[in-house]
This record gives sequence, structure tokens and C-alpha cells, in this order.
Amino acid sequence: MFACSPYPRHENFLEEVRAEVTQQAFRINHHACLTIWGGNNEIETSFDWYKESAANKQLFSVDFAELFIDTVMPAVHRPGFTDIAFVDTSPSNGPISHDPQDPYVKRWGDSGSWDQGDVHFYDYVNDAFDPDTYPRAKFVSEFGVMSLPSWHIYQQYTRSEDWNRRVPRHPSGCGTPMGMQSWLYQLWTYLTQVQQAHAYDVAISHWRRLKGAPDARTMGVLYWQLNDIWAERSVLVPAGAKQRGLFVGASDV
Repeated sequence: MFACSPYPRHENFLEEVRAEVTQQAFRINHHACLTIWGGNNEIETSFDWYKESAANKQLFSVDFAELFIDTVMPAVHRPGFTDIAFVDTSPSNGPISHDPQDPYVKRWGDSGSWDQGDVHFYDYVNDAFDPDTYPRAKFVSEFGVMSLPSWHIYQQYTRSEDWNRRVPRHPSGCGTPMGMQSWLYQLWTYLTQVQQAHAYDVAISHWRRLKGAPDARTMGVLYWQLNDIWAERSVLVPAGAKQRGLFVGASDV
């Protein structure tokens, strides 16, 4: 699974990729739930993240095309396979032509464009409760608002000293003030879930309305970070805890 970083294109590596993708494509090609082949996550976008790729995008674009267009795509588009759409990366602006008879020519450019292809959207600065914060995109293939897990889960996998000091979950924020009392920390974890639930309601309702907007035609949304990769809710909630409002998980909200 390729994500968020440039990859090489020397022949030994390409042969290994070709073999693995071919094997996996044969394994899952017949599944009815398979809707699209995705080459990678955010690699075209990541060209701007690193000084080496940002300074020489042409070189890294050649590497990208050799790996995902010339190697991965033929491995999943084989005679006898189900005819399933292929995108070389997400987000992207898609190919120049969607006619299967035409050669695959990638539409390079701003991979975060709202006018073409799909969009990944995160905003840790602006008002998450304002519908105008969210892009008028064709397809939002990844977006999210962070929250913490339920308190009774959180305390099983953390230490009490972690409840009183700044423990960031993301470089953009989601830390806690110094010296926060444990009861206040419990309330804070719950409020992050309320905020997440309300933000998702605003965003998804907004995009559903944009399905009929001529300048958007938003046709789908995939949310990310519903409690992130937190532990399973494997223990019973103490009696009366939900009534006290301190143990409610995002799934309950």
C-alpha cells in the first residue's frame, strides 16, 4: 500500500510491485464490493511536502508515472478482469479522457482542485460549524475532524500523568493545557466527541445539499477519523455513566 512519499522506479522494485499487485488483483477482482482501483494515497500531493521533490517535480513525476501508470495500472486492468475504474492517486484531477479506448493521460496540476477529480479536506483553523468552510468539491474522498475516545476506554491505555500535561495528537493541535484536573479532562474528552459529531453533521449535510448545485455536483463523501485508530469498546460502561455524560463514545453521539 503506497502512501504519502515518493517511491523508486528501479527495475527490481518495479518487478516486486508488479508481482504483488497482480497477485492481489487476482485475489479480489471478483468481489462485488470492489468499486475502484486506487494506485496510492496522496503521493502526488506529497511532492510539495519534501524539499527534494518540490525542487524537481519533473523527475519525481516520471518516477510516479513509471510506477503507478505503467506498472500498477496494467496489473489490475487485465483481459478477463472486471472493468473497474482506476485512479493513479487520491486526491487527483483524474485522466484527460475517461474513454477506455483512449490512452491514459494524467491531468497534472493542483491535486487539491475543487473542479476536477476528488478532494481530501482537513481544516484545523477555521470554524468547523460553518458550512462555508467546506469545499464545493465533486467528490470528497477523505475528510475528518478529530476527537478523543470514550473516557472509560482512554484511561485503560494511558497513564494518569498523561491526563495533566500537553499530549498532542496532531501537529496542528488537539493538545491539553498544563495542569488540567482529571475530572475536567474527562469532560474535555466528551466535548471533543460532541464537537466532532456536530462538525460531521454540518459538513455532510452541506455536501448532500451540494449534489444539486451546478457548480459542485458533490456525489460522495468518505469521512476519516471517527475516533481515529482507537481501542475497541471492549468493556462494559459503568452503571449510570452515560447519564453522567462522561463516558459516551463518538459512536453513541
